[in-house]
Amino acid sequence: MINAARIFASAVAVLLVTGHGSVAGPGDQLKVYFVGGYEAANRVDDDAWYGKRKTDFSGQNVVVFPNRNCLTPERFLKLVQNADILYYSGHFGTPKDMPNNQVFLLKPADPDKRPSAFVTAGDIRTALQSKRGPRLVIVNGCHSSDMGNSAVPAGNLMPSGFGISKNTQGRAYLGWQKLAVGFVGDDQMGKFLDAWTTPDSEGNYPTLLESKAKAGITNLDIIGDQTLRYRVPFLLGSIDPKSKNSKPMRMDWRLLDENKAVATLDFGADYEKDFKKMGFDRRMKLTFVREKDTFVLRDDQFVKFMVKLGEDMAAGLGGLFEDKPNAIKATATVREVSIIARADGENLRFSMKVNISGTVTRPKMPPKTQEFMKGTFEMIAKPFQPTPRVPS
Repeated sequence: MINAARIFASAVAVLLVTGHGSVAGPGDQLKVYFVGGYEAANRVDDDAWYGKRKTDFSGQNVVVFPNRNCLTPERFLKLVQNADILYYSGHFGTPKDMPNNQVFLLKPADPDKRPSAFVTAGDIRTALQSKRGPRLVIVNGCHSSDMGNSAVPAGNLMPSGFGISKNTQGRAYLGWQKLAVGFVGDDQMGKFLDAWTTPDSEGNYPTLLESKAKAGITNLDIIGDQTLRYRVPFLLGSIDPKSKNSKPMRMDWRLLDENKAVATLDFGADYEKDFKKMGFDRRMKLTFVREKDTFVLRDDQFVKFMVKLGEDMAAGLGGLFEDKPNAIKATATVREVSIIARADGENLRFSMKVNISGTVTRPKMPPKTQEFMKGTFEMIAKPFQPTPRVPS
């Protein structure tokens, strides 16, 4: 079966310009976890602050674990195993009980034993054996990025527990060298995340280092890959950031006459074979007709493509149940697929609405329905530029 969900999610995630659409499918959402430390003063319990973070990571699986329901070390380590992005705000440092370790402070497993509340770099390392670990770790805690602490062996420094060092590529650890005030640190980290998850007019997201500068935070340490960007497919691990073929979806347009335009949507060389198997060309030409001040899609090729995606996703959902595969029926429902375009300088700004769901029916079981794609996505298409001819 062709991984149609991966095709669409990978293409749209790097092309999103504005809006808050989501691309949902098995494994296509980032797991973004915000954790409040034990008896710590922070913003993780603040609905307004957390609400902004949900907007930052719109369309992803964002979950908060507040101070009032503080996790035990055991539950925290399970969270670490599954997170793509992990945010911790709470007490952090080198306790008297364990002077050779940097630790997180969680809810004590045994109220009478203070060390039972600590999570060390060694604990993290053990939990992540044979697992990738989070792509981005943010620790709003005192001295959370203090790599020069001579009292703590290098292997017991927290970044090393996550397998992150200064030379690590594709992953990063953020923290403070000095003492951190919980509320203030969370507010600064919030500004940083706002910057990191906001693309420019071309759909390009800033690096961690650029986001730090945009947020005006001078004392934030970035250990690891300072060029890490908010590219959902890479953060999920579905594309290679160094691959020459892993390029964003391209879209350009040309005006045929005053009332008709053609846009070419190129999903990229990575998906050439997948599109051929589906019976489509990876370069899709879409015809738009003028209606007042907008251009509206009047081409059923893209709709047929979305129907095919839905069918493939439904088949994938059915494949999740392997006990009686012959007794499973999977169907897809395309509730809405529409695209309109408006002039934006020399460019066209396309607004695409998508709503596709799938249903799996099993014997003696209620139907299972899941939304695969739902939301509004905005894209910028540049004017068509013909390839210059090379003199013979």
